[in-house]
Amino acid sequence: MLRPHNIYIPPGTVDLEEQGRLIQGNWRNLHDVDCFRNIRNVPRRATVKAKHIRKEFAEYFSTEGVVPWQHQYA
Repeated sequence: MLRPHNIYIPPGTVDLEEQGRLIQGNWRNLHDVDCFRNIRNVPRRATVKAKHIRKEFAEYFSTEGVVPWQHQYA
């Protein structure tokens, strides 16, 4: 349990709505943020093994056929 003096997010960091007005947080003023610098380019294509597993799941869960009750709910 956090003690009262422990602050997870300092006041004023995030946006806040007060009586229908938006009070912008100071995160909007941060221009030099290092958290996204030098993100390396990683391949986004699935491996052959992953494609095979995906195909097996698709065939298992999406087989042709009908169950007696499906048209009542679809």
